[in-house]
Amino acid sequence: MRTTLAAAVLLILTSTAIAGSKPSSSQAKKAAKAWLKALKGSDEPDLKALATSTAVPFVSGADSDGEVRCAVATTSTADKLGDVYDCIGGTLDEDIKKAKLGTYHKNDLGTQYADHVKGVASIKDAAFVFGYTECAGSQTFVVLAVVKDGKDAKVAGVFVVGETCGE
Repeated sequence: MRTTLAAAVLLILTSTAIAGSKPSSSQAKKAAKAWLKALKGSDEPDLKALATSTAVPFVSGADSDGEVRCAVATTSTADKLGDVYDCIGGTLDEDIKKAKLGTYHKNDLGTQYADHVKGVASIKDAAFVFGYTECAGSQTFVVLAVVKDGKDAKVAGVFVVGETCGE
C-alpha cells in the first residue's frame, strides 16, 4: 500500500534533467537534512515532502554489512521512486535524522565503497553531503548529491552504508 501511495504522490514530479549552478554548502546540507527527515522522521516516510525534495533522475544504492541491499541504479521516472524510498529507508538507522552532516570527501567511506559511490558522485553540478550516525549497535553512513532546481535544492542521489558495530 505504501508503494502504491508513494507512486500516486510522486507522479507530481516530472522526469527532467536538472542543470544549473551548484547549490551552496549550506543549501546542500539543509536539503539533505530535510530529505533524510522526510524519509526517516517518523514511522512512515513523508511522501509529500519527499516528492518535492527529490530530483528526477535519481541515483541510489545501499549496502548493509557488506552486502548489496539496493543495487546502484538510476530511477528516471517519479512513479518508480516508492520502491527506492522503501529500499533506502530500510538501510538507514532510526537516528539518521540526527546525523552529523558535512561536505563529502572522496575517502569518507573508504576504498571498499569507491565503485558504489561513483554513480552518485558522477551527478553534474551537485554539492555532496556526507552524514553518519554514532555507533549504537548499528551505524549508518550516507552520501547525498544535492542539485539546484530553479531556486530550490533537491536530492538527486544517495548512497547508504549500514553496518553493525560495537558490542
